[in-house]
Amino acid sequence: MEKLGAIGRFLQSRNDVAVIEAIGSWPVIDAGMPGRTSMDLDVWLPGSQFDQSALREACLAAEMGFDPIGEADTPYIQLVRPGIVHVPPHTAEYGSTYGSLTVNVPPAAALIASKLVRAAAKDIEDSLFLQNKFSISAADVANCANQITNPLARETATENVVYLRISGATPSA
Repeated sequence: MEKLGAIGRFLQSRNDVAVIEAIGSWPVIDAGMPGRTSMDLDVWLPGSQFDQSALREACLAAEMGFDPIGEADTPYIQLVRPGIVHVPPHTAEYGSTYGSLTVNVPPAAALIASKLVRAAAKDIEDSLFLQNKFSISAADVANCANQITNPLARETATENVVYLRISGATPSA
């Protein structure tokens, strides 16, 4: 949050504005998952609006990396394009504002559906936390998963909804 504040203040000093949509770990961390950490902030490009040069400069001023290639050992913003990651169509929800930087997030059901495509252990933990925190039904997540445009990703996410159904976290309806 400190780094996001520095980015927002830098953009504000330049009379620039950025709206980013955070996916990955940030929405889970922001929702209060105990012990969840990450060095990166994944920015979903289809849901974001910003001047790339200005955001890059703001990240550098905040001592953050910007869209690195390969491993990084300092906090960084990672731009995420459709292809490797699959987020179902949605309308972003307001998250928070830091100066001239607004960070939005996908609705919890859409974020969970996107995490069920990869379904690594951390993704399942994140999904179960979000399901419990926001009382999201497995059926709501399945509906979002069914909207993923990539057929293989859609099938994988839909099949992985079983993790939510067997958790007993919320009703499956």
